[in-house]
Amino acid sequence: MKIALNGTVTMHCNLLTDIKIAKETGYDAVEIIGSKLYRCLDQGFTFDDLLCHLKDVPAAALGYIQDIERQEPKEYEALLQETEKMCAAAEKLDCRDVELLTGPIGPGFNDYKGYMGLWDKPWPEVRGLTVKNLKVIADIGKQHNVRFYFEPLCWTPASKLSQLVEMIDAAERDNV
Repeated sequence: MKIALNGTVTMHCNLLTDIKIAKETGYDAVEIIGSKLYRCLDQGFTFDDLLCHLKDVPAAALGYIQDIERQEPKEYEALLQETEKMCAAAEKLDCRDVELLTGPIGPGFNDYKGYMGLWDKPWPEVRGLTVKNLKVIADIGKQHNVRFYFEPLCWTPASKLSQLVEMIDAAERDNV
């Protein structure tokens, strides 16, 4: 079994610091947080540079594509673009696994004014709409040799293990 450092535990560190911590503390791999990866690339590092740093602690997973149930046309298009970007990055990092988050990632409580996703929909509708997206996400991932795994956020409409199993089965994709 591999044990990977998850970049969320070092949220205020950059990706290179995460890799250094993983190496110095005996981890086998690192789970890279997408925002840290993109900041590193924006600062001029290349995927080849990162692969050199990851030589002794490879990328075990890349996280995350959030709010996978998005339906509004602009939100849906952004979801597809984010999926393509994340999958292409995972492929360049020789990383097979990408994390998916159910949404909304925002609190979804009281007077919250942000993205609410399918908060007010019944489960059968949440399931159907999310599965529709999941199939497209999986097909994009397949082109990059990527598999997906879920982290269901407990306050979202799709947070129970039984719900995730239903969606995985309904998606009928072998990379989810």
